[in-house]
Amino acid sequence: LVLQFSINYFSLIFAREMLFDEEFMTHAKAQVVDIKKRRDAAFEYICCQYDPQLIKAYRSEGNFLLLRFTDDEVFEKLMNCFETKGIKVLNCTNFPLLKNSFRVSIGSPTETRAFMDCLNRILPPKNRSREEQIIHSEEILAY
Repeated sequence: LVLQFSINYFSLIFAREMLFDEEFMTHAKAQVVDIKKRRDAAFEYICCQYDPQLIKAYRSEGNFLLLRFTDDEVFEKLMNCFETKGIKVLNCTNFPLLKNSFRVSIGSPTETRAFMDCLNRILPPKNRSREEQIIHSEEILAY
């Protein structure tokens, strides 16, 4: 019997070598810090830039955000924009209590920027013109 997530001997040796390699661990820790900064910046941007009656962002300690929308049409437009741009999000609509919600993982600056571009394209800005909104998102996500 082989379990789906079992680790074979070679994987174990590789993991042991990498996890005790100081250079690898320093690089990995720096990546985690960068992802957390982008996650927090994206969360703050979404909360500040968009109408809370339209979108609710939920804080996360992981590398993702959960977003819920009150407008079915806006949600569908966003999902179509993500699909067109090749952005993968986890549609949580079929989960209990998560209608019009999705989870997005925070990735590289380029991936996060592509995600934010879809939001800026579809969602109406709260207090800024679209041009100001796009410039502001670039400033926030410039990590």
